[in-house]
This record gives sequence, structure tokens and C-alpha cells, in this order.
Amino acid sequence: MNLMKIYIKKLKAKTIIGVNDFERYKKQKLYIDLEIDFELQQGFSDNIRETIDYDIVVKDVKNLVENSQFYTLERLCLEIIDFIFKNFDVNSVKVNITKSLNFKDCKSISVEETKIKNGRNFKKDS
Repeated sequence: MNLMKIYIKKLKAKTIIGVNDFERYKKQKLYIDLEIDFELQQGFSDNIRETIDYDIVVKDVKNLVENSQFYTLERLCLEIIDFIFKNFDVNSVKVNITKSLNFKDCKSISVEETKIKNGRNFKKDS
């Protein structure tokens, strides 16, 4: 058995997200980073059916984000993690979502969440 990791960086998606009124009427651009740990069986034959098809992960996560609305990045992180665990055979998932801001004191804000199989969420930064 081989432990593998897939990195998907800067997946761009637009959705309604935020708690302020002005954030609720226009989709905002988000950038999503995913880190997915999984096991690749010994004797892998180079068949996409024997691994995680990251093209499907990208399309499914983008579809999930663009067809949902949340008030917080934290909730969206948890939804993405739950979706990946439900639909793919993975050991752990880390999601980092960055939202661009037009505040004078910062350019963006990010939230990160990691979950391990049969475990707890153990890290969140903002």
C-alpha cells in the first residue's frame, strides 16, 4: 500500500458568501486549496479507476460551491470536507478557502480546516 497525496491549488469558484447585506446579492470569487490523502493499492496498474480522479474532484467541488450559499467560510470548509469524505475513499482532507477583500487593512482572509478519517477536525485558521 502506498500513501498518496493530491494537491489542488487555487480552484476558482464564485458563490454567495458573507454575513453583510452587500455580500448577499452578488457572487464573490473564492480560491480553494485542497490536500487529499489516500491509499493507493500495491500493484496499481495506471488505471484511473484505481485512484482518485482529481478532474472529478475539481468539477464536483466547484459545482458544490457555486450552487450553494453560506454565511461563513468555516461552514463552507466543512461542507467541502464532508462531500469529499462521502464521495471518495480518502484518509484525510485539508481545505483552505481564500476570499478577496477590499478592506484597506488586508487583501484577503482565509479559513483552513483539516479532518482525518474517523477523527476530529483538528486545525482551523483565519
